[in-house]
Amino acid sequence: MIICAYAGVGKSYLAHNFPNVIDLESTPFEKDWDRYFKCAKHYSDQGFLVLLSCHKEIRKRVLSLPFDKRITIFPCIEDKNLYKDRYQQRGNTQEFIDIQMANWDEWTSDKNCLLGEHLEYMESGEFLYDTLLRLSKLSPNRFCAYDGCPVPECSLMKERCINPLVKYTNLFDIKKK
Repeated sequence: MIICAYAGVGKSYLAHNFPNVIDLESTPFEKDWDRYFKCAKHYSDQGFLVLLSCHKEIRKRVLSLPFDKRITIFPCIEDKNLYKDRYQQRGNTQEFIDIQMANWDEWTSDKNCLLGEHLEYMESGEFLYDTLLRLSKLSPNRFCAYDGCPVPECSLMKERCINPLVKYTNLFDIKKK
């Protein structure tokens, strides 16, 4: 699966904590959106959960994937100050912060959604991990269909895992928890 997500939602956290999750930073691709998408698709085809930037140019390319292989996640529009704090805490440049804040309303609104895009909004204060768990409880088949999942709540969800990251992590680590 490929997830396009806004800056500061927690993509790097997921990549650092789940071995089969890749946060594919767009900067090294120097706006070569075709190469960025091809690389993301390659990793996704290999079974990785790939996290991409939310640039409109890449989201247009991601639309070519089947509906169940892609999702775009935007932060809660009311969390503008929270994201400003996140950007400062993680050491973004003032120029980056100023651009994000100046364009926040436009870039995080429904009018930024592309035709055919599966767009989900985070709840206020959520990180990406929390959002994926919340969404997977609403639509468990969309995220995981591993019948032998060791997460106990799966049996309550008709043997469908409520943890969308379980198929992207080491199952032995989950069993220990």
